[in-house]
Amino acid sequence: MSKPYNKYKIYLFLMTLLIVAFGTRVALADGANFNVVPNLPENQISKNSGYFDLLMKPGESQDLTIKLSNTTSKAITVDTTFSNATTADSGLAVYVPSTKPKDKSLVRDISDYVTIDKQVKIPADSTVEVKAKVKMPEESFKGVMAGGFTFKQVESETDQANSSKKTSVTVKNEYRYVIALVMRQSEESVAPSLALNTVKASQVNSRNVIQANLSNSAPAYLSQLNVSSTVTSKTDSQLSYTYNNSAMQMAPNSNFDLAIPVSKQGDLNGGSSAALKPGKYHLHLIAYGEKSTDGKYETTVDGNKVKYKYKWEFDKDFEVTSSEAEKLNKTDPTVEKQNFNWLIIIGIIIIILLIILIFLLFKKRKKEDKEETKKG
Repeated sequence: MSKPYNKYKIYLFLMTLLIVAFGTRVALADGANFNVVPNLPENQISKNSGYFDLLMKPGESQDLTIKLSNTTSKAITVDTTFSNATTADSGLAVYVPSTKPKDKSLVRDISDYVTIDKQVKIPADSTVEVKAKVKMPEESFKGVMAGGFTFKQVESETDQANSSKKTSVTVKNEYRYVIALVMRQSEESVAPSLALNTVKASQVNSRNVIQANLSNSAPAYLSQLNVSSTVTSKTDSQLSYTYNNSAMQMAPNSNFDLAIPVSKQGDLNGGSSAALKPGKYHLHLIAYGEKSTDGKYETTVDGNKVKYKYKWEFDKDFEVTSSEAEKLNKTDPTVEKQNFNWLIIIGIIIIILLIILIFLLFKKRKKEDKEETKKG
């Protein structure tokens, strides 16, 4: 298992999210008003880490304690939550609350076996211990359960009032700490299991993408996940989209949407993206997992040969309908929209009216000639 720690941004707020994990002892963020340190118990597997990695028996319960230190000269209040580990759509294991539906393979949700007080008050320049109760499920199982404790300072009424007065401030710094919790009944390793589910056209940050949903249905981390993906049109051999990422990690029993860019990313420098075309497509995806010097599978990463323990290969056909393409292209600001040229339209209308007028004049003239012939 690799280190489950990650700096995480939420919405437009500049948020420092430090996930305490393998090799990290103290959760610390510059500018925060409090620090977090886990008290590692005797049944801790990774003795030198800063996250909980517990070996427990079926049905066993125990209390965990976490030190919260207030570094300011006034009392603060901290919200505490616990949630199951998930995989963000960026391809990283995260331990913060998520609105994403649970993966169907998740039989034992660790959040059902952990309780902690929702809030804690810390006096000025003081340290308190927060207690959490954890329980191992009654039934025996192989693999791990994973989640994380989240600590976030509650803004005081005074701070809220001051913030409301500072209307010119558009960026607000918020800090939260996360301490991972891994629970297992044995140290026997379990192999990850990767599957490709749905593939469809969608958007990320208002940019057109092809989303390939990948799931790890095993109670094990899928570490050092390396994915190479190519989408090709089945009707246009020149049309293809690619995406490669060799630094991902999936949480146990989780899934995420791998985004294969269709539109251009970043600064367009005055350019634009080609519109997503409707039609039938094919996805070819190769994934490697868990680097190992004696790994069975080898590939190239940044010009170097790297061996992995696991390899998966997927192929899947899918279709983008005309209505889907039209809807996505319309809401993607980087796609150049087809505007009507009203001068051309007006010109066409004038030509049509002239043709009609000429026809009527010709018909009238012919009628007059016919009447003159009868009189003669």
